[in-house]
Amino acid sequence: MNRNIFNKRERLFSSRVFIDLGGVAKALNSIGTKNISDTEVTLLLKLEEDDPNTNREIEKIKKRLTNIWGSKLAFGFFHNIDIGSIFIAGPLSEVFLFEIDGKKLAELSEGPYGILRGLGIGETVAASHIKALMHGDYLLLKRQGYHNIHENKYPQIL
Repeated sequence: MNRNIFNKRERLFSSRVFIDLGGVAKALNSIGTKNISDTEVTLLLKLEEDDPNTNREIEKIKKRLTNIWGSKLAFGFFHNIDIGSIFIAGPLSEVFLFEIDGKKLAELSEGPYGILRGLGIGETVAASHIKALMHGDYLLLKRQGYHNIHENKYPQIL
């Protein structure tokens, strides 16, 4: 008897840095609302603590993401000593905000870098993403079902 024992779907991660919210919005529009269970997007951005427009920008991002994926959007904040204060929205929030001995995983010195590496992002790329976050760029992480990549169901945005 030949049974298919591989019932878990393989996932692939991709990542991209955007210098402004307009690029992020274009990427989100190209994904649209197509089967969110197959395509999941997480956004990270550095908060400028001295900028009075920061709260307004975050509310705009939360509203945009909530409109696309509904009210179950996970989001949060963490402060990493090397990067600064970071806003995160999307399904990977739980990973970055997971607590170990009362401290969020992403708040550890090598936390965000280690998480990116754990997602399968290469050493050089992960390091450049951390530098981009330090400079205030937006980091978009996309997890997509393996079969959808080969069927070209979704546009390649990342």
